Amino acid sequence: MKGSVVAITGSEGFIGKELVRRLNELGAEVHTFDLQIDENMDITNPEVVYNWITAVKPKYVFHLAANSIVSDSADKPLRTYEINVQGTWNVLDACRLSPFVEGVVATSSNHIYGEHDGAPTDENAQFNHTDTYAITKIASDYICKNYGKVYNVPVVALRHTNVYGPTDPHKSHIIPYLLRCMIDTEKPVIKSNGLIKKGFMYMDDVLDAYILCAEKAQEWKGEGINCSTEESFSPLDLWDIIQNEFEFDLPAIVEGNDVNEADENLDCTRLIEAGWSQRVSLRDGLHQTVQALR
Repeated sequence: MKGSVVAITGSEGFIGKELVRRLNELGAEVHTFDLQIDENMDITNPEVVYNWITAVKPKYVFHLAANSIVSDSADKPLRTYEINVQGTWNVLDACRLSPFVEGVVATSSNHIYGEHDGAPTDENAQFNHTDTYAITKIASDYICKNYGKVYNVPVVALRHTNVYGPTDPHKSHIIPYLLRCMIDTEKPVIKSNGLIKKGFMYMDDVLDAYILCAEKAQEWKGEGINCSTEESFSPLDLWDIIQNEFEFDLPAIVEGNDVNEADENLDCTRLIEAGWSQRVSLRDGLHQTVQALR
């Protein structure tokens, strides 16, 4: 990435900010696009996106701009479709018309798979989730396939699991929520039955995956790539681990509501065979996050 011109949409988001930091450290020339930077940076406006890509002339594009909050997506379906779906085709069409772009990574989601049997879910598995956020990500995923396979745009849809780290601003995300409960000595309230298992990946590991996918985009164009941790954990698993690691005893309150979520077990063979690996264990990541929060 050293010396490469890189464009990032959604650069003010949780992952976007960290990706900007990592790419700057690697010596890339980073250009950012986000409404929080400039209210005219509207990902739903094709002319604005095209003009930005044309002016920047990036070698790599990371498309992270999205409405990524599941509950907010449910409350604002039209706006979510505009941002998550139209935003993706605006970026990819601008990349289609650019002679400079050699790799694009678009954020997809573990959320798209929904209910599956216990076997590891590979990239060819059916998309079963039907909430608004999942459907917009499924649509975005297929748009990547279309632009990769039909228009020869070197784009990869990265389907990564839940990400956490010291700079996560979303207090509703389960790991920062549980850690803040621990710090404040408050009982956490688990809205579900607390038993749904998912992967939880430290920020540095997902940044490795983004960069690897950009470098492999010519080979993987139009394809979706899974990225998750080897182990999955439920909210109650996480709370037990936090109590054991930080040596306290405080029972969680489990409400047992139906939250329309499914266990996750992603097969990440392709990414691992390409050289990616989980470098930060859950326990190490928790300690690093707590240190920052305190």
